[in-house]
Amino acid sequence: MGSTSNCSDVHRKARRHRTASAQSRVARLGPWLAPLALVLAGCGSSPSASTGAAATGQGAGPVHATTHHSGANVVNIAIADDPSGLDPQAFEDGNALAIYDNISEPLLSRTASDNKIGPLLATSWSQKDATTWEFKLRSGVQFSNGEPFNADAVVASIKRITDPKYVTAQGDFVGDINGASKVDDLTVDITTSAQDPTVPKRMSLITMVPVSAATNADFANHPIGTGPYTLVSTQKGGKTILQANPHYWGGKPAIDQAIFQPVKEPTLRLAGIKTGELNLVTGLLPEQLSQVPVAVHAAGLEFPTVILNTRGGPFADKNLRLAANYAVDSQTILNKLFSGFGHLANCQIMGPGTLGWNPDLRPYPYDPAKAKQLVQNAHAPSLNVLFVGDSSNRWLKDVELEQTISGYLTAAGFTVKPSFTDFATYLNVIFPPTNSATTARPDMIFVSHDNIFGDADVTASTYFLTNGGGSSTSNTALDAQILAARSELNPSTRLQDYKDINKSVCDDADFIFMMNTDNIWGMTSDLSWTPRYDAQILVNTMSFG
Repeated sequence: MGSTSNCSDVHRKARRHRTASAQSRVARLGPWLAPLALVLAGCGSSPSASTGAAATGQGAGPVHATTHHSGANVVNIAIADDPSGLDPQAFEDGNALAIYDNISEPLLSRTASDNKIGPLLATSWSQKDATTWEFKLRSGVQFSNGEPFNADAVVASIKRITDPKYVTAQGDFVGDINGASKVDDLTVDITTSAQDPTVPKRMSLITMVPVSAATNADFANHPIGTGPYTLVSTQKGGKTILQANPHYWGGKPAIDQAIFQPVKEPTLRLAGIKTGELNLVTGLLPEQLSQVPVAVHAAGLEFPTVILNTRGGPFADKNLRLAANYAVDSQTILNKLFSGFGHLANCQIMGPGTLGWNPDLRPYPYDPAKAKQLVQNAHAPSLNVLFVGDSSNRWLKDVELEQTISGYLTAAGFTVKPSFTDFATYLNVIFPPTNSATTARPDMIFVSHDNIFGDADVTASTYFLTNGGGSSTSNTALDAQILAARSELNPSTRLQDYKDINKSVCDDADFIFMMNTDNIWGMTSDLSWTPRYDAQILVNTMSFG
């Protein structure tokens, strides 16, 4: 889940797979259905949107310069909010990731178009036995403070992030990794407590930190990495300035300086890109596309969805979970709220870029008559449902989406009690300190989930497993399936296991499955940059010209 279309804020919560043009993505706008019209009229959403001639599709390649840039080699980037912090091993906040992804690097990379794993600080890797992976490291690499990057740094980085005393939101990155040992200066073994075929993917997410500097108490405010940029300054509520690292092992970047600015209001982000004060704006609203110099979009990892509580309350009844799915017209929501930028979720909260995606599943159809009949047949003394969501506009149109879902469910016969709270309160609800079969959960929780990890284990372990951090279900048979799939080393067997798990969750209607939204950015016409599948903002892939 993330902001500026990043699940990162809640759980990376791990951003993509199609290449159609913008014109083909925008659905023809049909008449509003009554529940949606009433809800959106109340929240002031625009009844229409257009893309403009400048919009490009993911497959169109980079957008090249057509005008002179007023601040040569300085790129100004708007993010949605202040970063939670800049310790690269501590946070999953997407606003923090946007910054320290340019400062720090992991052992392995992810390709821009399809999230495939490749070399970076490690040049090769192999599995030595069921719980040991060997990584060969790139020679001649240094951290920006002059400390060498070598096996000692990898061992220290793994030790730091797996230390029980170290507070990190990146536990889902770590998984079963429990240690590392030096073989020689450029060879390191990484070990796990159980069989884990996803270790290479994990090592594309766990960043490397310097042995000495990372022990400083102020490291979170002055992060040091091997990346193409170094931190100049940061200010809460203000700018974070990065400077090109002239000694970067990959070569000096084309952009000399990157300035990240928190701009919460979409109207202010739009104004900034129109005046040229900003060069790149994340989280552009679909209806703003025609007003920016250049609009680019890419298929994303974000899956706005609703977790239904199967442990108790109305949604312990599968028929009422089915009713909730039939009640919501996801296609109209996608067309109206998101101008068609995305696609229906195919009854799962992961896409084709994630191992375990099941191509045979289909969305629940919109069938308000069936939804009403199932509600009437329930004979429940009360169909009051508590709906918890975030009210801080953390994700694209999240408040409008929460209100729209409430409208559809009300029309089907549910009495929805909304509780749309600030982000900190919301996080404590969705991810309580402990979660088990006996933990009380709200009837409905809105979440925008992404899976940058690219493997179904992250989604299943967090939202499907009984003791998962964000789970609202308790299913011992499903638990057994998930635990077996997690340690399965045969790739084809593992793939089928997760396909079966997704089918079980779909059949049980444990979520209101809705859509997968695209990532949309606004750019000045002189910036050359191609959006990534994982929505990373890597400044060393940008240039002016």
